Amino acid sequence: MIFYVNAQKIIETSPNPKWTLAFYLRNKLRLTGTKVACGEGGCGACTVMLS
Repeated sequence: MIFYVNAQKIIETSPNPKWTLAFYLRNKLRLTGTKVACGEGGCGACTVMLS
């Protein structure tokens, strides 16, 4: 899988299907600006922009 985050090309050869996008951004890419509050997507704290 190839995608871009903050204009940086990311190549992920074996993504873990159990990880959420927020978990991946925070733990794999160390982008801790993405927050997780309720853990269910109800509050919107973990919202990210895709374009």
